Amino acid sequence: MTAAFTIGKYEVQGRIGEGGVALVYQAYDPVIQRTVALKALSKALLGPAERDFILQRFRREAQSAGRLVHPNIVAVFEYGEDEEFAFIAMEFVIGESLERHLQRNPRPEPIWIREFAAQLLDALEYSHSHGVIHRDIKPANIMVMKEGRIKVSDFGIARIETSATTQGSEWVGTPNYMAPEQFQGQPADHRSDIYAAGVVIYELLAGRRPFQGDTAEVMRQAVQVMPQVPSEINPEVPSAADDVVLKALAKRPVDRWQTAHEFAMAFEQALEQRPSLDLDLTSGLHPTNDAQPPSGLMTLARRLGMVRTPGPTDIRPPESGGETVSRPRILFVDDEERILTALKSLFRSGYHVFTATSGGQALEFLRRFPIHVLVSDQRMPGMNGVELLREVKEISPGTVRMLLTGYSDLAAIVGSINEGEVYRFVSKPWNNQEIVGIVAEAAAIGVALAETRTAHGLVSRTEATVLVLDDAQELYRAARELLADVCPVAYARDLDEALQVMREVEVAVLVADLDMPGAAIASFLKLLKSEHPEILSIVITQASDSESIIELINQAQMFRFLNKPVNLSLMKSHALAALSRYQAFKADPQLLQQQHVQEPAKARGGGLAGTVLDGLRALRSRVGLQQGQP
Repeated sequence: MTAAFTIGKYEVQGRIGEGGVALVYQAYDPVIQRTVALKALSKALLGPAERDFILQRFRREAQSAGRLVHPNIVAVFEYGEDEEFAFIAMEFVIGESLERHLQRNPRPEPIWIREFAAQLLDALEYSHSHGVIHRDIKPANIMVMKEGRIKVSDFGIARIETSATTQGSEWVGTPNYMAPEQFQGQPADHRSDIYAAGVVIYELLAGRRPFQGDTAEVMRQAVQVMPQVPSEINPEVPSAADDVVLKALAKRPVDRWQTAHEFAMAFEQALEQRPSLDLDLTSGLHPTNDAQPPSGLMTLARRLGMVRTPGPTDIRPPESGGETVSRPRILFVDDEERILTALKSLFRSGYHVFTATSGGQALEFLRRFPIHVLVSDQRMPGMNGVELLREVKEISPGTVRMLLTGYSDLAAIVGSINEGEVYRFVSKPWNNQEIVGIVAEAAAIGVALAETRTAHGLVSRTEATVLVLDDAQELYRAARELLADVCPVAYARDLDEALQVMREVEVAVLVADLDMPGAAIASFLKLLKSEHPEILSIVITQASDSESIIELINQAQMFRFLNKPVNLSLMKSHALAALSRYQAFKADPQLLQQQHVQEPAKARGGGLAGTVLDGLRALRSRVGLQQGQP
């Protein structure tokens, strides 16, 4: 233990390591009353010729790392100097370096490697997106905590891309983990970090580094020789992982993975091809509600290993029937890092989880990679959630879209329906159990429809009918005139007449006045969608109750929403879009899975609800949907 002394305001409690030219101490901040790791550089040990250069680099370390706030990066609190020392106060991490961890456990379990790689590459993707390159990724600079979470540390030779003080020709790094361009004195960029991460992951898979020997021999091999594939050293490694890691170790930066996100996604997919991982990947997953047979969507969700109950659980494998299914991909979009961190923690064990901090970043990702489910916040700078959902609907129509927001904004809710065709609306703060179940259903739909293409445009006149349910006929007359060349239009003044029309003709679209007195239209719409998901509803109301609209999204999957007084041109465009969607259902009934709704339990009692339900169940589906299927 070091004798008690202070550096700046910090009370030094003991030496815990070395970091390049600096020593690292455990210290106490008496002002904020917290323990920190204090990286201190003694000015007296610096020669006159090198003093300014080293202090400049030390300040740059604090500048680089201090702008990074990420759960897998050691946080920097402060840079300071006194007469004796320059110092950086950092987060105090309780754990051990990956270097020491590998000395005790040189061949980690594959499930541990998968989770480690996901965290490391997520940290690098974040760092690179903020213009910071580490340039010395190695086991000594990665801390492993008791619960398995990692922290990347020591940005001591990191550089900010826009910094004019960086000398690209400097040969800086640790030889065993340096990219060929660093040995050759060429500028290092984010792909040099990807190379170093590839070396670390290779070492985890194979139990040794890709290149052996002294510094000169390692340099020669790194520049000229392709390493032995990991599976030749460790037969437990799937061949697909060989290809992914060797691409990260390509000699030319242009031939490597161009982002850490790409590397992470490819590596997770490769590890899933290893049969012995199937049980491990279900850790923390189990079916819920064992007392009842699962519904169609929840059965599929369980087969996919997507049902996870937060908190302590009885762990058991999903009901896979021996099938191996790749994990669904989910993209969370929010400008708050803490929200993304919480969601990643909740879903990482059952999904490929990706995150974006803006709508533009999300769209760029979606143009390059298929995503099964997108969950977006509404209130974000630049592009809000509704605008993002609208764009996603165009570029990736098979992606199931959900809106997550902390306030009830009626305009946003309506926009999410009319423009983004949202699948579900989830409020912040969310209930873990509830959001896990909703995302599982959405992912099951996204996986099932991954190869489906939605038809666009109304090809020709159809005999499928638009039914107007209203206690006055003005809206019906307008709809009949507007749609005369497209389809028949029928009228019903109450629920009994609506059911009678549905028994007589093929109803594709229901235009319903939600404000009809005593008609329980909202309950009818919920029951209708539950029993006949092929029928699309356009809801008309003058109400401004956000909660009731959200309920209709989640329990009735209403297709479009219109305020009173009704814009007739907009009503026509909504009706044409609904007819087009109905034709798509007829062409491919599997698309109906997108219309799955929450169980409207309160609407399924006796009395009027029971009568309506009996009437709806007596109707015959026109698109080949079998009763009881999702």
